[in-house]
Amino acid sequence: MSIGVIDLIRNRRSIRRFKRDFVRPEAIKVILDAGRWAPSAGNRQPWDFVVVSENEEKEPIAELYVEAYREEANDLLSRSDAEKLFKNPYEAKKRILSMLDLLRDQILKPPYLILVCADTELSRSYLFETGAAIQNMMLTASDMKLGACCIEIATTLLGEYFDKQKLKDALGIPPEIEVVALVPIGKPEVIPPRPGRKILRDFTHTEFYLEDKHDRDDTLY
Repeated sequence: MSIGVIDLIRNRRSIRRFKRDFVRPEAIKVILDAGRWAPSAGNRQPWDFVVVSENEEKEPIAELYVEAYREEANDLLSRSDAEKLFKNPYEAKKRILSMLDLLRDQILKPPYLILVCADTELSRSYLFETGAAIQNMMLTASDMKLGACCIEIATTLLGEYFDKQKLKDALGIPPEIEVVALVPIGKPEVIPPRPGRKILRDFTHTEFYLEDKHDRDDTLY
């Protein structure tokens, strides 16, 4: 692997604050093309990409997104798993409710929103495969000095509250097609700092899985 690819992987950031600046449609085509070159079982390529750029289509999506977070926050303190999900559920609820306008802007401000969907009848491993496509697209966006973020609504807590049927109805998405994630694309307004990462020896095992980290071979890591 080239040093350039490693640097691109390390420097990519999840962008949540965007400018309203124009982005060339040709750039989106390049990003989508990167997505289609992701690996998939048997080369089944189960993904579909819905590109939304008009405000009249983005506005109902933004409202569904905000409403999902609002319902999650309002339901949070009554959930039996709240303390497993958040260290401080009460503070998490306050933080979510204070961010609703920012969340709305995350959908409305960037000029493009890509809905990453999957034909669940084509592949049983569609979540892995669409995830690979999303990573390809986000890395390509970063390489083009654009920002992107993966808003996953298939398996996350947010996905429990997101009304995906309304989303499908709004965009004419067939019943057998699963909406996996929303990926806003635009020029970054704020680039977050590099997040911390575990060191390799904290999660890498040589030959056998050793529970005791002190027993691991450090020569490779």
